[in-house]
Amino acid sequence: MSFEYVRPRTSPADEDVVEQAMAVWDRLTPSEQREVFVTVMQAVAAYGRTKDIDRLVKLTESIDGMVHLERQPGFTEARRAPTRGLGRPGDGVYVDELIRRLRE
Repeated sequence: MSFEYVRPRTSPADEDVVEQAMAVWDRLTPSEQREVFVTVMQAVAAYGRTKDIDRLVKLTESIDGMVHLERQPGFTEARRAPTRGLGRPGDGVYVDELIRRLRE
């Protein structure tokens, strides 16, 4: 089986969102970028195995939330600071709750 990689064109309506996301990506450390890519590939592999579209929907919501949070003033520093804890890895916290905690 062969695959051809074709980069989809960005709709002019989405260019600003993509630009913001790429600015977030560029500020991530290599290990953070790796973690994002691992998460993407886990969702891709799960979808390929199950054809469960919900996995892709959750992935897009997760990435959208990540971009939104990383653009909040002070979030990246707070996330990286071991003493400021915004929760343990794997704990579920809503985006609005994280933003509220950052503003405190």
